[in-house]
Amino acid sequence: MIPCEIYDQYENDIPYIHSKFVVKKNESDDKFVFLITNTSPGSLCGRYTNYKNWDIDLFDWLYYVVLPSYVVDSVKNKNCVVIIDDTMEGFEQHIIDSSITEWMNKNGLNIEDRSNIIYLTGNMAHKSSYMYTVINKPFIIDICRYVWFGNYNNGLNNNIEKANFDMICESRLLHEWSYKFVSLQQRPRDFRIELRNKLRDRYTTDESICTLKSGEIFGMIGDRDSIEVSPYDDTKDEYLAVEITPEHFMNIPYAVVSECNYYGTDKKLITEKILKNLIYPQPFVFCGYKNQLQHIRTLGFKIYDDLIDHGYDELSDDIRMNKMIDELSRILDIVPDDYINHAIHNRAVVANSNFFGESYEYISQVLFN
Repeated sequence: MIPCEIYDQYENDIPYIHSKFVVKKNESDDKFVFLITNTSPGSLCGRYTNYKNWDIDLFDWLYYVVLPSYVVDSVKNKNCVVIIDDTMEGFEQHIIDSSITEWMNKNGLNIEDRSNIIYLTGNMAHKSSYMYTVINKPFIIDICRYVWFGNYNNGLNNNIEKANFDMICESRLLHEWSYKFVSLQQRPRDFRIELRNKLRDRYTTDESICTLKSGEIFGMIGDRDSIEVSPYDDTKDEYLAVEITPEHFMNIPYAVVSECNYYGTDKKLITEKILKNLIYPQPFVFCGYKNQLQHIRTLGFKIYDDLIDHGYDELSDDIRMNKMIDELSRILDIVPDDYINHAIHNRAVVANSNFFGESYEYISQVLFN
């Protein structure tokens, strides 16, 4: 366990996942990590939020973090590693680079300190910077591991998840389907609107569920009538409310899963959206960045390759979505197997993930080598 001090700690607790690898710093500890992370009560990990000023822009939050002088001195003497935790996000590098560089300059840090300034990000496209060290991993898998299969929230989430899994598996064996497929989307990003419209060109509301919520503070869709909600969603059109319920898996054979980005490859981010479909036995086609499914395979997941031709994953942005929908149309007349063992395999991949542990092993080597 590495001694740790946390910037602007909201309560006395260390964020849940970090608490697995660090312990509160004592005055006698000369080597330590200085953690800049979300410190809200019960937080898992992730981007620091300034509770004193909610008007700070999403990308400018770090600029207002002022390091104590003894931390700066310890960094320069290689006795401290500053961890900037952005594991719950994965913004494009050109947005983050300027923020971290400006922040380092403001705090008297420079390129000579880069090995002791570590940025944790979920964006696998984020390359090393000349000013700071980048650790980019699919941290969301660990986050889901601790929420779904760990003891987070006194095991409440784990108990609910286990009950849902058993219920979903039993129900799918009956093959009593209410819809052909489901596409659950929330914030109206441009590519999600494009995907929903293309699905609606082929399939009616009687055949499928294609949700899209208003987005609220991030901007409304111009046509309110185009917003759809699921009949199984009690949250209706609440901003970014959770809408994944057991009925979406129990009553529907297939899914269309969309990630948070589609165009370009400067934001390679895996989120809980695809992980939810990996740990339940519901085959899916996938709308994400180019070659994202190949990346999922390399992490050890199974993605129904025996049933679905995921060749669209390798295609360019301009045709990949259409080819994916063509493949969806092909499989809709096929009755899927139960795929319970498929889901159990994927659950084991999540349950055994250790990306935070790997990162802290590296940090420990930097600090104590």
